[in-house]
Amino acid sequence: MLTPDAVDRIAALARLQLTDDERRLLAGQLAAILDYVDQLAAADPGGEGDAEGDGLPAGDRDAVPDPDGPGPGRLTLRPDVPGPSLPRDVALANAPDAVDGYLRVPQVLGGEAP
Repeated sequence: MLTPDAVDRIAALARLQLTDDERRLLAGQLAAILDYVDQLAAADPGGEGDAEGDGLPAGDRDAVPDPDGPGPGRLTLRPDVPGPSLPRDVALANAPDAVDGYLRVPQVLGGEAP
């Protein structure tokens, strides 16, 4: 279980104001997430027959479509060509806070959490 101080720190970083009930609930949920991450970290991704280091057993390697090969598994990207940009007034039309043609956003770095 996470300490109350750790939960408070995480809540402050996320800019959340929690009640005592929410703090207890969040502590349990975060502990469950961290336990699951520990299980994933302990898992052996290689498995038997992983000579190529891709995490696939040897028999399953052929079942994965080759993104560079022909057929339905081929990865196709559109060409990266420059195009016209949105006009500034259209781009800012739904902005929650725009000043002098720029987006105004809250400070993220360098400040203290509330």
